[in-house]
Amino acid sequence: MNNCPFCEKEHTIIVPLISINGTAPEDLRDQVTGALKALTDAERAMLQACPNGRDYQNGAGAAGLARTQHAYRLDAITRIQRELGEILDHIQAVIDFKAAGRKR
Repeated sequence: MNNCPFCEKEHTIIVPLISINGTAPEDLRDQVTGALKALTDAERAMLQACPNGRDYQNGAGAAGLARTQHAYRLDAITRIQRELGEILDHIQAVIDFKAAGRKR
């Protein structure tokens, strides 16, 4: 991939191409910010729902497997948060770039 002309960094994921024909950058920023907040709330709820070994006495290793699967789900939330953070950083860089009146 090429470096982004707004962020001046190489993105690891596809980021939106901000244009006059698409969604306003401020709306995109607000949408991604809302998604990140929802993921933070989900992460908090998942941490409270951590498997308790006393609830998994239904077989050898069940509690350990439940904790492993729980960690996998938490990792998925973290990965999505990281990706959305990259998208949000890009959107904000475009907003800042345009606010400064610069041209690509």
